[in-house]
Amino acid sequence: MAAKYTTSINILRDSEKSLKYFVTPNAKLIADQLSDDFNRGIHSFTLIGSYGTGKSSFIMAFEEGLRKKGELNVSLSDSFKKISSLKIVGQYQSLVNYFQELYDIKDDFEGNQKIFDALFQASEKCDLLVIYLDEFGKFLE
Repeated sequence: MAAKYTTSINILRDSEKSLKYFVTPNAKLIADQLSDDFNRGIHSFTLIGSYGTGKSSFIMAFEEGLRKKGELNVSLSDSFKKISSLKIVGQYQSLVNYFQELYDIKDDFEGNQKIFDALFQASEKCDLLVIYLDEFGKFLE
């Protein structure tokens, strides 16, 4: 039986599924640019594109490439032995509230600092913490 084809990828729901990603010249160019920029010290990136252009699929392929498992070549420093990721898919709520729920933080005066503390603690458990925030616009709506 042939595999069911779907155009919609959710980086949380589909994280355990096998990804059959076809590396296009554009995807290779973007992965190379992200790698080069990261190695030069830029550590925050935004992928922008129309609905259905493969941004979520690229994120999943990029993560596999970071772990040297996928078809997409991602060339970061070899000093990152343990790479962890935090995958977030946008929701119709405040991003602050999302993090408060994620880390069980009480909404009080120090709530925002506690979010940064929780992220810092997560980053201390690995050599590289990559945060993927897909569908960010939902947090803004």
